[in-house]
Amino acid sequence: MRLTRSLCLLALLWIPLGASSSLLLYEMSPSVIGGGRSYDLLAGSANWGRTYSGAFSLRNKTEASFYNATLPMNLSLQYLQVGLGRSVLPGLRLGAYLTYFNAGGFSKIDERGGAVALLDASDFLVGIPLVFDPDSLPWRRKDGSPSRAEAFLKQWRMGVNLNYYKSQFDKLSGDSFLVDANLSARFPVGYLGQPRPLLSLADLDREYGQRKKETEASLLAGVPKGKSPSKEAMRKRELILRYWEDYYDHRKEDLAIVNQTRGEIFRIYNDPSKDLTPLDVTNLVRQARQELDALHKETVDETRDNERSMRDALEQDLRQVEEALVLVNARLEKASPALASEARNLQARYDLWIQTEIWVPSPESLKARHAVETIQYKVLQRESWAELSKRLYKDPELGESLRRANGSPTNQTAAVGQLLTVPPRRYYKDLEERDKILARRAEELAGFAEYQVRPDDTWAKIAEAKLGSRKAVSDLLVANKRDAKQPLLPGQVIKIPLANAGAARQQREREFQAGLAQRRAIGAKLLKNELAEIDWAGLNGLLEQKLAIFQFQRAWGLERDASLRDLQNLLNAKRAELDRGQNAALAGLDRIQLKRRLDFLNSANEKVRRDALGDYKRKEQVVFENLLLSVWRSKTALIGQLKKEAVAKRKGTLKTAEWMDRVREAIWRQGFELRVREAGKDKARLAALEKEAKAHAEQARKAGSASVAAVEREHAQVLTELGWRDYVTEMIYRGSTRKRDTLALGASVRNLGTGMTWGGPTAEALPMAVSADLNYEFLHTKNHGLVLYGHYGYSEIEDHHAAFGAAYRFLGAFEVRSGMILESGIPVLSASLGANIELGLMSYRLDAATQLRIFGAGAKYGNQFTFGLAITF
Repeated sequence: MRLTRSLCLLALLWIPLGASSSLLLYEMSPSVIGGGRSYDLLAGSANWGRTYSGAFSLRNKTEASFYNATLPMNLSLQYLQVGLGRSVLPGLRLGAYLTYFNAGGFSKIDERGGAVALLDASDFLVGIPLVFDPDSLPWRRKDGSPSRAEAFLKQWRMGVNLNYYKSQFDKLSGDSFLVDANLSARFPVGYLGQPRPLLSLADLDREYGQRKKETEASLLAGVPKGKSPSKEAMRKRELILRYWEDYYDHRKEDLAIVNQTRGEIFRIYNDPSKDLTPLDVTNLVRQARQELDALHKETVDETRDNERSMRDALEQDLRQVEEALVLVNARLEKASPALASEARNLQARYDLWIQTEIWVPSPESLKARHAVETIQYKVLQRESWAELSKRLYKDPELGESLRRANGSPTNQTAAVGQLLTVPPRRYYKDLEERDKILARRAEELAGFAEYQVRPDDTWAKIAEAKLGSRKAVSDLLVANKRDAKQPLLPGQVIKIPLANAGAARQQREREFQAGLAQRRAIGAKLLKNELAEIDWAGLNGLLEQKLAIFQFQRAWGLERDASLRDLQNLLNAKRAELDRGQNAALAGLDRIQLKRRLDFLNSANEKVRRDALGDYKRKEQVVFENLLLSVWRSKTALIGQLKKEAVAKRKGTLKTAEWMDRVREAIWRQGFELRVREAGKDKARLAALEKEAKAHAEQARKAGSASVAAVEREHAQVLTELGWRDYVTEMIYRGSTRKRDTLALGASVRNLGTGMTWGGPTAEALPMAVSADLNYEFLHTKNHGLVLYGHYGYSEIEDHHAAFGAAYRFLGAFEVRSGMILESGIPVLSASLGANIELGLMSYRLDAATQLRIFGAGAKYGNQFTFGLAITF
């Protein structure tokens, strides 16, 4: 009988992994084969098979799985499994599963290797898993929060499987009763992509105390021992401590808001007695849109403030240059009227170039130009802007221009009693001309024109209309740094590359430079003395500085305009992302609630319904968490834009400070050289001037260092504040999710029970097996996950074996596993692919796996391939 059973086992599963007793040892799931027999104790997205039966019993679902394995020697195995689970008592769940395993027909081999008969082999197993379920324990505090005992027990899973096993091999039939037991535990361990922890008020108090100690230490650092700090030092100490007190009070207020908001979010999606409703979703999105609009306005204001501060600094530079030019021109006039005339001609050429090619009057300067003709008008009745324009200009077409001139919001009428500024018609023509010049110069400088996307536009349509061919789509995508799969949003501004951008301006630039060279050559011939030579060189330097100031002002303005456009496009994209998130959340919520209603109609048992709510609540949590993540990404994107603006401000401020220092130095150096020439050979005056130059250089160095330090200090404070806002946003929308279990340990023992009988009085002992598993989720982000696993097992038939590898998950729907199994020291490679698909009210999982033995005597048997389908109802 033992020989017959051994032949049966060998014939059934003579695979590259070695002989096995069918279902008693080996699981046919592709995820298990591809994972090297390591069970997924963390996610449970793949079928755990018989050993960790909680996969069935912990879900109030019916699951059906079918697997097919193709083995060496043309052997094919089919594996069908159906399971379900229900809660029976607090802390205990009862499940059931049925497994049918068919080896198909194959030939019996005689002693000479010839086929003599066609045999059939199949296995049948029925199991009842009893699983400890801490989620259903009623150990809660009065406020509804979990107790310590419950928090501890929720980390553990324990299960016992009671099985009846029947095996059929041709005319031989055997059966047995057996028991499996398993124990696993999950723990929250750090991982890549983990949200930052929430600070407490105690954390802030400790940090504030440390700041106070540092302030006191710095105060006493320069005070001699036994003496008290000066009054000035004490005053400085009070100012610093007051600053830090206000600083941490502000952060405490923010933490209070975070805790309040987190509490509201917790009540929405974590309270088992409260259903997530479409109103909760729309309210969250509406609030998020308001916050996005506020952030957008703040960023726009910051961008414009930066532009104004930069313009003010440049105008200060310009005033210094103009004042220095007046002095230089006066000295040149005194030295040589002819040279002074050429200086005026040279300056006029610079001014003409600036006025025609660089400088464009601002709307404020245009208003000042037409201030004499501007009138004030008080609105006496409710009228549209077109009606007001018709009344004031006899032309309704100027209504929109009148609205913009008064800074009124779009789509709003003027309020009764509002005092309007009514400029003359010429002002609008000048403003329109200014906009055209700006658009032309922007195109020439950047090499592209701008185009506002319409509702029915596509990349191909725009390429054909603007570039003459649909094949020019690639040029459009490169110019806009976009991908063809990224959708175009109505109202979005994109770039249209120009074929001969800037050619006309380059020609004008060459003509301008030629004119400068000619004027400079004429001036050089008129130089009479060394003092005039210094003034002439100083004049050229000041004019170049003046031109550079205007060029930088134009480039900065274009950069700010581009930033505002990018910011508006970013806002539009994030609004669209929020809308998509809201639609996905509402659709998912509808599907969950529809499935729940259908399940409730199919069961009148209140206990079953109550237990089912936990599963639906978990699905609602997933829907709501995805929406929270969408809001978090949208807000942090705009906060990131604020950070970019802060970096641009720092860069521009340092640049203008450097220019201002350069202008001051050039003006001082020119006057210094004149005084050196005037001193002649007077040693006393020359020594005094040398001493003055050293003192000036040291003073300039200290002033420059102090200026840079002040800018860097302010920039660091801004980045710190924006980092805090980023942190607060993350705590509200990401930190509200529950802790993730990222480490899992498991152990199991199988096949404890009565011996296997094969139609006779003698029972053979079952092949007992033990195993241990380790899973660690090393990486977890919104779209990516990486799980490392290890496995060790021992059985009386297969001896010792081990496995290790990794599983990568993408978008929560696709999975790739790869690992290596060591069977008696011989490595076997394994890999699998899996996909989870939600269709209607059911979920489907498709899997395919392979194993390849590339070393040892068994390498000639080649691959083992398995594919499967699992359906959850």
